[in-house]
Amino acid sequence: DRFDYARSHLDTAWSRSIDGAGTWTENYLSSPGSNNIAPTLTPSPTLTITPTATATPSPTPSAHAITLNEILPSPKNRDWDGDGRAEHLDEWIELYNDSDHAVDLGGWRLWRGKVGTDGLPDGYYFRMPAGKLVAARGYLLIFRHESDLSLPASDGALHLVRPDLSIADSFLWNDFLGFDRSYSRLPDGTGPWGKRDVTPGRANRAEPTPRPQPTAVPYAGPIPATGTEGVAGAYGAAPDTRITVEGRVTVPPGLFGDRILYVQDRSAGIKLYLRYGRYPSVNLGDRVRVTGYVREFHKGRELSVPSSKWITVLGPGSEPQPRYLRTGSLGAGLEGRLIMVVGAITGFRENRFWLDDGSGGAQVYVDSDLPWQRPYFNKGDEWAVIGVVSRYDDSYRIMPRYQTDISPPPGILPATGGSH
Repeated sequence: DRFDYARSHLDTAWSRSIDGAGTWTENYLSSPGSNNIAPTLTPSPTLTITPTATATPSPTPSAHAITLNEILPSPKNRDWDGDGRAEHLDEWIELYNDSDHAVDLGGWRLWRGKVGTDGLPDGYYFRMPAGKLVAARGYLLIFRHESDLSLPASDGALHLVRPDLSIADSFLWNDFLGFDRSYSRLPDGTGPWGKRDVTPGRANRAEPTPRPQPTAVPYAGPIPATGTEGVAGAYGAAPDTRITVEGRVTVPPGLFGDRILYVQDRSAGIKLYLRYGRYPSVNLGDRVRVTGYVREFHKGRELSVPSSKWITVLGPGSEPQPRYLRTGSLGAGLEGRLIMVVGAITGFRENRFWLDDGSGGAQVYVDSDLPWQRPYFNKGDEWAVIGVVSRYDDSYRIMPRYQTDISPPPGILPATGGSH
């Protein structure tokens, strides 16, 4: 006997449709040492599938029992898969089983783009391995690190395809939702798609009504200053403390997103997050007075500003100059400050790279909202970087603002602003 094949898929067997005599197929359940099993037949008693303590897979789900239920195509700031990194591999797709039996989805496909024939796909698909179960009335999350299936931020198409290549469900979307937002159905499995609360692995629900702000704005004018303090006070205050600071703009709005702005004074720098409305027209170096509430985001400090009425533009100012530091100096006392480092390239990956001047490495993160990308590097090349120091969980990184913030090093370096 002889069988030739041109491809294979992980944990998926080729088998004959009739033991010893039928045509060869990839669509049957894998059944080593047992009768070959078609997807629509009851599994042989000798084949045991025990993915959970109580689940018993149903080989014959109803035509509409398994559906697409929620997708998140553009992760950015949250570690959705819990592996310790917030990155592009945190994209996920959620399926829902609207039946009273667990279902083995072995041989089913998640297909991006146009569905073609099995051998000539026009899009790209992830074939689910045998034993991939979704519990009765349950949810199954499939992350990009497992499927290697990238979802477009906009103008996308996703199909759930049965082993016989018939389409069980589809979802098409046109708009970019924003980072860390999802499309979902309400009610689960059958309702229309929309932008709602993000609920991976749980029942979909409408977005909660925003809670009222802790202090109401009593009139249409700016919030009066009740006494300003240095920006460094935001790092010593307890969360939810209301403070007023004055400083110069080091990162205008629109660079790291429409809601983010950085200011600094002689004591420190800090990120502002505007909850409602738009920032007033401000430029690099402008002096502003801001009232907000001390908050933490992934362990980084920020001022949560309820609305633009809590911001007063005091007038133009000179462009702030970065503080020159050694690459190994990044730490808590520099969070939010505009700095400059010079060092050799020790590594790079996508929108990140690392510099070291001999004192320790510094990570540089080029925000995906910026309209430019990092330049091409060779390891060992020396570069200078200007940017604000940002904390994300337990690491500190430098975030450049403009393409000119990454350049060859100057001929003469300034004196360092701190100890080596």
